[in-house]
Amino acid sequence: MAQVYLQMGTIYRVSATNDIAQCMFEAAKSIFEKMNLNIPQAIALANLGMLLVAQNRYEEAENYFFQAQELNSKTQNLCIKAEILNQQALMKTTQKNYKEAEKLVLDAQKIHRKIKNKNGEALSWDILSYINFGKKKYAKTIETTQNAIDIYKNVNNISAIQEMLFMQANAYFETDNHEIAEKILRQIINLADEHKSCFHTANAYNLLGLIFLQKNNLSKAKSFFQQAVQREERNNRWNGAAVDYANLALIEKKCGNSEQAEAILETAIEYARNSGDENLIKQIKKQLKN
Repeated sequence: MAQVYLQMGTIYRVSATNDIAQCMFEAAKSIFEKMNLNIPQAIALANLGMLLVAQNRYEEAENYFFQAQELNSKTQNLCIKAEILNQQALMKTTQKNYKEAEKLVLDAQKIHRKIKNKNGEALSWDILSYINFGKKKYAKTIETTQNAIDIYKNVNNISAIQEMLFMQANAYFETDNHEIAEKILRQIINLADEHKSCFHTANAYNLLGLIFLQKNNLSKAKSFFQQAVQREERNNRWNGAAVDYANLALIEKKCGNSEQAEAILETAIEYARNSGDENLIKQIKKQLKN
């Protein structure tokens, strides 16, 4: 029963139903504790930590990770230790504490290599890529994403491959290597056509739109933003849809269609409100005012 609660908690966490996910993880932890099962109890605690990281409740998350490592230290399970280190590194990355994040993830990666845990090592490269991108070290980002991709290919993790390819494309975009970025983005879209995954292809279409916007090829840029917004709306991703509409409004403005641009920005504001992103609402309102 405890394992069922743990699995259900993961499902609810991924679907962002946080209250129910927390109940599931706490129920699993309680049962494992009564059964004196330290390793699964540590896993439940670490999952609670990740759930709270997603809610920006970092102090509480840190406490759960600490408890998980303390429990695991009684059994010295290296795989669980490394996985929790990866999770802690991910938390530090979201806080933009890149120095501490890098230390944690390198410790995790060392253990994963020692025990030949390819999935864990790939995740470490994955997190290092986020760290490098956050530090604007784009050449290193390209290197670490490729290391992650090489392992993800061996374990056939399509979603993770797409995520790393997308970050790689972003790194090339930031360094004005638009041709390479475009090639990678089209590769991502082709992968999505061939394999079902949880990667949101709207992200790839949006970046393609930005590439052609910079090239001043407005018709192609508009087409890609429209494809992006269709996918965002289909998946109720209001934040992404708001950004896509704001980009479409920018194109209309460049084409001299001010009234159309204004109408599109009103739609963008509505979607931004649905997402609850106050910063995005302010940015779009500023664009509308201008």
